Amino acid sequence: MLTIKDTNLDLRLTTGKVKNLERLLDISLMSELRKSTGMLSFSLLEGLFSIGLIDVQEDKPIHGKKSNRPIRRSIKRTWIHGS
Repeated sequence: MLTIKDTNLDLRLTTGKVKNLERLLDISLMSELRKSTGMLSFSLLEGLFSIGLIDVQEDKPIHGKKSNRPIRRSIKRTWIHGS
């Protein structure tokens, strides 16, 4: 779970969603995880968030640009600022 601006977010992926993303990006998620020992590319992380990010309180998916903001903030906070 991820909390941004007092909003609890969760990443919920189904096999169908993952298969669609794999077709769209022409990759295998399991292969990417194995090759990279768990360090996924930014574009793959954005893809996963765009298909699986859920607002926990409303139990509704977050779509479009809103779905990529949390991953960008998290990456910026963790990797760039080191917190």
